[in-house]
Amino acid sequence: MAKVRLEAMMWGAGTALGELPPYFMARAARMSTLGNKGKRGRRRSSLDLSDDIEKLVEFETLQLKQQHPEQMVSIFFRVFSNQLTSYFGRLYSIALNLA
Repeated sequence: MAKVRLEAMMWGAGTALGELPPYFMARAARMSTLGNKGKRGRRRSSLDLSDDIEKLVEFETLQLKQQHPEQMVSIFFRVFSNQLTSYFGRLYSIALNLA
């Protein structure tokens, strides 16, 4: 078991990294279809949507803080993972635009 531990960990890490591009592409497609029509019929940009999503997450976080103050650690990690995913998604979309 100890002989293949490093190889197994690297294989798992490579598999996880390989799942990120399809995830970010699907997420970007979903976000673009969420806001097809904004004010006055104009198409909303992904930045407008991300601001809306951030405000919604902040609102839900405050709501959970008031209802369940003992679950703050769980809430922190949920918000942190959401922001991390959003950050890397933006980097990925920028990289796609540059290519």
